[in-house]
Amino acid sequence: METYSIVNNSYYWFKEEDLNVAVKKVEFDDCNSSSSSSSSTFESCSSDLLLTDDSTIAYSSSSSDCCITKEDHTEEEYLLYPPINISFDGSLSYRMLKLYHKLISSRQSFRKRQMLTTKILNILKEEWPNYEFNVHLFGSSVNNLGTDQSDVDICISTTWNGLKSMRTLATVLKKHGLYILRIISKAKVPIVKIWDPVLELACDLNVNNTLALQNTKMIKTYVAIDPRVRPLILLIKHWAKQRKLNDAASGGTLSTYTWTCMAIHFLQTRSPPILPKLHEIPHRLSKDNIQLNGLNTSFCQDMPRLVGFGKANTESLGSLFYNFFRKFAYEFDYKTQVISVRHGCLLTRDEKEWQYQGSNTEGKHGLCVEEPLDTSRNLGNSANEASVRGLRMEFERAVHVLLETRGNLISLCNPYSY
Repeated sequence: METYSIVNNSYYWFKEEDLNVAVKKVEFDDCNSSSSSSSSTFESCSSDLLLTDDSTIAYSSSSSDCCITKEDHTEEEYLLYPPINISFDGSLSYRMLKLYHKLISSRQSFRKRQMLTTKILNILKEEWPNYEFNVHLFGSSVNNLGTDQSDVDICISTTWNGLKSMRTLATVLKKHGLYILRIISKAKVPIVKIWDPVLELACDLNVNNTLALQNTKMIKTYVAIDPRVRPLILLIKHWAKQRKLNDAASGGTLSTYTWTCMAIHFLQTRSPPILPKLHEIPHRLSKDNIQLNGLNTSFCQDMPRLVGFGKANTESLGSLFYNFFRKFAYEFDYKTQVISVRHGCLLTRDEKEWQYQGSNTEGKHGLCVEEPLDTSRNLGNSANEASVRGLRMEFERAVHVLLETRGNLISLCNPYSY
């Protein structure tokens, strides 16, 4: 049986019977769909493989940690089974996987999110029985990048014009016991922020932002292509949250969607690439395809063709994590370059007419991240000049902390305090 794992500090394909370290199967469960394309089972290193302080691998067969030491065994046994020393990126990979297994969302969390969508749909039907509504989960709740602590993103789709005012929606939700935290009516995509005291969930609601549903499918497809993608992005998102870098709405930093696009682009531009350019692969246009700026929003979703695309790249998870920070700390040119997931490469600001500090509102700030579906939009616009300087300092800090602590994730993700 072939499986995919981290051994000798890199990812590669091997026969399971030939593996000489303990591994276990980890199901990357897709709670939202029963289709074979979105419920792939990957295999990774076991969370029972523990990293000791002196960078040795030890196996824990119970809840208490144990490792091979001279004190535990005879000298003959110790010489026969010595600790396995692993390098910086190998030890970082194991630490990342251990934290990753703690971060991934539970089935119970997903069921609660489904219950919230049902509740909102029932409220809408009760208040306006003569109109049709659909309520969709999108974002991290369904793209396999969520945690139990992630907010819920919900899109209400309807042909009725009565919900154009977000205050109308907020009034009805409040009537049915949901707390209205904030109404952001002047945003590009107006939202209502709510709290459900029964399900104990925070939620951002929008109306007819169906492009977000396509974005979610696109991210979910990228995540399923290579088993390194999900843990890498989840760890980047966790770091950004701990360092208070993921509040685009009010904090002047970047949205989690922007962080995800930056990570995908990073993986597209490795040598050889780990992720493809989904929009440029020939495919039959999807039913929900629309044209924006003369380009189709449709992208390739043929998973049998896509899975294993990055097999030729043997970089370890730890190496990718470190190099992500290094890229944006020292290599990326903020004044001339644009991150593009759609094209899987770096564009220039001149190509996009997003000149630095120019008259175009999309390019006047210090970071340009092209939105893959609506390419006229710069996802980096939520970060002003001071915020971009802060981001670059955080990238540099991450590089230094990882090197100085030999990959200590507690130090790296130490919560930022003002």
